[in-house]
Amino acid sequence: MAVEKSWKRTKRRVARSFGGRCHSSREAGVPDVEAGPFAIEVKERGRFPGWLRLALKQARRKAKIGQLPLVVLCQPGRTDDMVLLSRSDFINWFGTGGVAL
Repeated sequence: MAVEKSWKRTKRRVARSFGGRCHSSREAGVPDVEAGPFAIEVKERGRFPGWLRLALKQARRKAKIGQLPLVVLCQPGRTDDMVLLSRSDFINWFGTGGVAL
């Protein structure tokens, strides 16, 4: 049996956590994972910048009960800012896309 690549395991784990289904990397025009209303692209990296993790930790620390901790990543001159939150916070807040786990 061939050893499964790390990114494949990661993609399957993400799909399971959202109650979704993986697509083959050979399928053009479809997301890595589909889960109800969510079209998910999975990006695996060995390490994320420390400041990014610290920003999320800070957002969690400062969020009050009933608030969703978010980090908004902005670049000067750009209007398509990105929103970062943890997968566990996302699933706790929004659910798994209407798919029961």
